[in-house]
Amino acid sequence: MKTFWIFAALLSIVLCSCCCGCAGTGGEVSEPPAAQAPSENFSKAADRLADTAWRPVFLIDREDAKMPPEDSQDAVRLQISKDMRVNGYSGDNLFGGELVVLDSGFFKINKMYSTRRAGPYGLYEYKFLSALGRADRFELSGDTLKLFNGKTLLLEFKRKAK
Repeated sequence: MKTFWIFAALLSIVLCSCCCGCAGTGGEVSEPPAAQAPSENFSKAADRLADTAWRPVFLIDREDAKMPPEDSQDAVRLQISKDMRVNGYSGDNLFGGELVVLDSGFFKINKMYSTRRAGPYGLYEYKFLSALGRADRFELSGDTLKLFNGKTLLLEFKRKAK
């Protein structure tokens, strides 16, 4: 019986951290670095990312986390609109938020949200959304988008045809 309660407590902690980590509160807002002039730098970086769609090819610490097949309707994707809103599909759920980017490489998704459906890709989804939320810098080279936290590569995407 003691084992049951320990297992139940651990399961509760994991489920709470998954739900809280994926859903976001919608209230967190990160400001761009003070040294940058957003109105001046925002447009160039935004133009490079606006109206694009991406598929992940690398996720830090993915390990055994199962990802939906790339050719399925559940394929993981990230889309960035002309008005710098992000949305996509993370495996089991839809997600979205507001993107702030600067020419300096600053990258942050504010007011991130996610639906809360259970499904077979929960572990991958948790890792994907956590990495996306931690990203603070981007590099764009040709058809490759890389997201970093400091110097650590978190996610790498390839451009999708629209």
